[in-house]
Amino acid sequence: MPAMNRPSIAPFLPFLTALLSFDAAAQEVYQIRVDEPAQTLLGFGGSQVFQLEWWVDHPTPELLHDLLMDGLGLDILRLEMVYERPSPSGASWQELMDKQVELLAEAQARGVTSTMVTSWSPPAYLKDSQSIAGGTLALDAHGAFVYDDYADWWVDGLLEYKSRGVLFDYVSPQNEPIWSALYPTCRFNPTESAGIAGYLEMYRRFYTKLALEPSLTPLLMACESAGYWDLDSYLTAISQLPWIDAWTHHMYGLPWTDPSAGIPMQQSVKANWGDRPIFQTEYSSLGSPLGWEDAVLLAQHIHNVLAEEDAAAFLFWSLLWRDGQAEMDGLVQVHDPALQDPTITVRDCYWGMKHFSYFLGSGDRRVACVPPASPALKVSAYRRAQDDVLVAVVVNPSANPIYFALDVQGMLTGAVTGVLSTDSHPFVAQTGLSPATGIIVPAKAILTLEVQTAEPTCGPQPGCAGVPNSTGQAATVAGIGSGSISANDLAFVVDDCPPSTFGLMFFGQGEANAPLGNGVRCVDAPLYRMPAISVDATGMAVLPFDQLNTHTQAVIDPGSTWTFQFWYRDVAAGGAFSSVSGGLDVTFCP
Repeated sequence: MPAMNRPSIAPFLPFLTALLSFDAAAQEVYQIRVDEPAQTLLGFGGSQVFQLEWWVDHPTPELLHDLLMDGLGLDILRLEMVYERPSPSGASWQELMDKQVELLAEAQARGVTSTMVTSWSPPAYLKDSQSIAGGTLALDAHGAFVYDDYADWWVDGLLEYKSRGVLFDYVSPQNEPIWSALYPTCRFNPTESAGIAGYLEMYRRFYTKLALEPSLTPLLMACESAGYWDLDSYLTAISQLPWIDAWTHHMYGLPWTDPSAGIPMQQSVKANWGDRPIFQTEYSSLGSPLGWEDAVLLAQHIHNVLAEEDAAAFLFWSLLWRDGQAEMDGLVQVHDPALQDPTITVRDCYWGMKHFSYFLGSGDRRVACVPPASPALKVSAYRRAQDDVLVAVVVNPSANPIYFALDVQGMLTGAVTGVLSTDSHPFVAQTGLSPATGIIVPAKAILTLEVQTAEPTCGPQPGCAGVPNSTGQAATVAGIGSGSISANDLAFVVDDCPPSTFGLMFFGQGEANAPLGNGVRCVDAPLYRMPAISVDATGMAVLPFDQLNTHTQAVIDPGSTWTFQFWYRDVAAGGAFSSVSGGLDVTFCP
């Protein structure tokens, strides 16, 4: 097994349970509303562009596949369009494309469901700079930008991939069109201006050429802006194009160490551009590593993109990056394959990403999570499509442990498991958790919880106790049959009432503690009632409950619980001359 530089993982790290040291009044309660869905996720992913060979040619590529595909639960792999674009390392474009196809085949075999391709720069012959670095599109003999040639290059490139068995799911025709830099770039202004090609004009020509090739049907994305600061100008220019399927952007320009600085811009994107799915397709610190703080910062950035912006996908910049550079651009770091050094360094950011990507994927849906006033934690919640599990990701960016609870509404909760990451022990399994009661999450930690859906206990169960009546006993209500709505076989037996009296059954949802006659009403309003009936000489009555015709306006849904009480006349008792039985709780099932 090759060496891996990563923090040691303890076999099991007991969860902090010293609740007595925390003031219960200081507990932060986060209300999760499962029945208030938000956006549907399309997944998590990352790019492999500049160091593609360092992955494919690594001495132990299987370990990299394990870490970056299976280990992250990757959904989306983003690559560069390399057609007719030789590598700066000297490899031909054909060799580069072969390595991409090899990586894509491995990704597909390991459950990566979506692929994305974008261009950093077209070939030099399409550039005014005659270089893949800097510049914009070249001009033709008539002084017009070569939009048609650019579109032809793109479609020819996609057909070349198709001939090798690759059909990309998502296509974005230009990465960060605002940039003209010393690395591969191609400048496009939102619309054509003096000396600079237009993104709008380019996209129209590209779509026109693509539409002529029926075998190519990718979803189209725009505009992969460098950050929020240049996003609006590009999307405003192209918003009239109805065939663009998703909006895309990066987050450069945001301070890595202050994730909250981006929230106003993220909320603006949600408000202004929420008509189509939003992808955050590239981000990293681009700075010197900060240690474990980077994991907590990345988790906060992901939380904000999903919870504040309603983005459908989050992609990290580079999955793998080369060793020997100060910048933290990759989730893992490797040495030059030519050195045959198998050492792999797992960067701290890897764990911040994994707390989302490993548990969530395409088709899962975020649900509402209402924080307390001035929350210390970042908490987001999701309903997983494949197994209906509720996933909650809890990020504690503070320097203190935080005592919190989850108030889950709209779902019966069952067993809870989790994974906790701290500086010294990343991604350690936790069991025996009770988020409804309270959990302590350590300082600078990330916790992902999986809450199973519990099956409702169908049928009648004893409820609140009644008050003795003139017989010296408290009247009771018992249930016979089941709570199955389809079976419709539920009936009630009322006993220990005064003999030969009359009364009626009423029911509702929610708890109460209010006087009613000489007794106590323990079911809250609104109340529904059944027709009055007579009690026999033994103080007993039987009431069938026809769920299809209750003579009320009550709507009884599967999984709902209702409380039933019987009001009856009790003249001999004096006082209010009436009373109520104890309660019966009935949970209804399909």
